[in-house]
Amino acid sequence: MKQYFMIFSLAAIMGTCCLSSCESNDPSGGGGGGQGGSSVAINGRLPGKFSVSKDKKVSFSKGNLQYRASSNTWRFAVNQYDFVGGTSEKGDYELGNVYYSGVKCSNNLISSTYDGWIDLFGWGTSGWASGYPSCMPFNTSTNKEDYIHGVDLTDDFIHADWGIHNAIVNGGKKPGLWRLLTFDEWEYIRFKRPNADKLIGLGGVYDTQCVILLPDNFNLNGITDFQGLVDADYISFSSYEDYDKWRANFGKEYDELEAAGVVFLPKAYERRGNIVLFGTPYIEYWTSTHYSTNELDMGALSMLGNTDYPAAGFMTFVNYGLAVRLVQEIK
Repeated sequence: MKQYFMIFSLAAIMGTCCLSSCESNDPSGGGGGGQGGSSVAINGRLPGKFSVSKDKKVSFSKGNLQYRASSNTWRFAVNQYDFVGGTSEKGDYELGNVYYSGVKCSNNLISSTYDGWIDLFGWGTSGWASGYPSCMPFNTSTNKEDYIHGVDLTDDFIHADWGIHNAIVNGGKKPGLWRLLTFDEWEYIRFKRPNADKLIGLGGVYDTQCVILLPDNFNLNGITDFQGLVDADYISFSSYEDYDKWRANFGKEYDELEAAGVVFLPKAYERRGNIVLFGTPYIEYWTSTHYSTNELDMGALSMLGNTDYPAAGFMTFVNYGLAVRLVQEIK
C-alpha cells in the first residue's frame, strides 16, 4: 500500500478513455501519437524556463523518456502528450498513443528483446551496473530488494539517473546532458517560485489527460482558450463526466502554448511487473531523491495531486514502473 508523505499537489484525475492515434515522423525512427512532434524544441529541450531554487532554472525535455530494447535506443516522446500505455489487466481495453513500424506499443510487452517503445521504468533502471539485480530498463521484478533503495540517484549512484547515464537520440546524443528533478526542486516549482499557485492547470491534449505547468513569467499573449484551464486552487474531478467538462482538446492552441514554453505532463499510468494499472487517479513521475523511512517499502517519490491532501503525496515502491521526465539546467 502507498503511504502519504509531504509533496506538492498537481492533479487528481479520474476516468479513462480509449485514445485514437496516428503515426508521426521522428528523428529517432518509429512513430508517436498525435500530430507530428514539437517544432520548438532544440536538441530535445523546450523553451520554457522554470525556477527550481532561488538561483537555479531548468528547461524540460520535449516529452517523456522512452526506450526500445531491441536496439538499445533512448528517445524523448515525439509529442509532450504521448504515452505508451498498454492493455488493461483484464484485456478489455487499451490506452496509449505510441506506435512503432505501424504496430501499437505496449508496456505490457516489456522485455530485453521487445521491438517497441516502453515508458514506465522501475526506480533507477537506467542500464548502469548499480550492483542491484534490477538495473536495466526492461527489468520487471516485483521484488523491491532487487532495485536500488535507501539512497538518492546522486553522488555514487548518479549514473542510475536515466539522463546522466544515457545518450538520447533526439536529446543531444550524448550522456550527461539531462537529469531528473529532485523532490525539493519539484516542490519549488509547485509551491515556492513566484506566482507558483497561478502557474499550474489541468487540461486534455488530443484526449490525453495532462498536468499543465506554465513557465516563469508566463503571459497568455492572446491565448484566450487556455484561461479557463488555469486555476490557483487544488482541482479534483470525481467522475469521467466531470473530467469531460474540462477536457479541452487543443489544436493550434497546443502549438501556441508549447511555443510559449508550457509543459504538459501526461498521465502515463503505472506498471507492476508486466501489468499496466489504469485505475490510479494520479499523475506520477520519478524524482532523483530517495525520501523514505523504510528503504524497501517506500523508495522514491512520485508526484500527484489530491484535493483531500493538498500538500501531501505518496511514497512509491521502487519496483513500480513510472514515467520519467528529464530537465536541463540553464542560465
